[in-house]
Amino acid sequence: FGVQINARNFNQALMEFGALICTPKKPACPTCPLQQHCRSYARDIVDLRPIPGKKEKRIDISMACGIIQHNDRFYIQQRLKKDVWGGLWEFPGGRLKEGETPEQAAVREIIEETEFQVADLRPFATAVHHYTKYRVTLEAFFCTLQDNQSVEPVLHAASQYKWVTFNELSTFAFPAGHRQLIEKMG
Repeated sequence: FGVQINARNFNQALMEFGALICTPKKPACPTCPLQQHCRSYARDIVDLRPIPGKKEKRIDISMACGIIQHNDRFYIQQRLKKDVWGGLWEFPGGRLKEGETPEQAAVREIIEETEFQVADLRPFATAVHHYTKYRVTLEAFFCTLQDNQSVEPVLHAASQYKWVTFNELSTFAFPAGHRQLIEKMG
């Protein structure tokens, strides 16, 4: 066309047009400045637009995690960069296996990820969050390290770890479900 267009302004104008004139429920076709260029108007099929997209089936994911407390500190670990939510911090945990209870999954995941042996498992809270087509239900358990256990984990699913106070938790980036748990801890 030979005309330079500011992409930001064009996109904003297009969104305004869709919000004010070419709305999905009651488009204002009689006053539309683009009516003469509109194929839907010319074919008298405006009421068939927009074509609804195919809704993806929701996938439910059940997870469990352990909030390990030692003295006045909580154990957190940073996810590997290559993983989903890579680089974010979390409490150790993961998906439930077939026939496994959330409590069993939390203990298994803690062992697999850190080699910690935990004790005093107590149900704490459930966090539910959504992303794309997934609904994640995260069951959390408070727990402690077994007596005489080292506070140094063997990292199998994280790039680093920290023992932090409750107030320090808010300074780390967590996935949505873990953020919900931290809010419930407060």
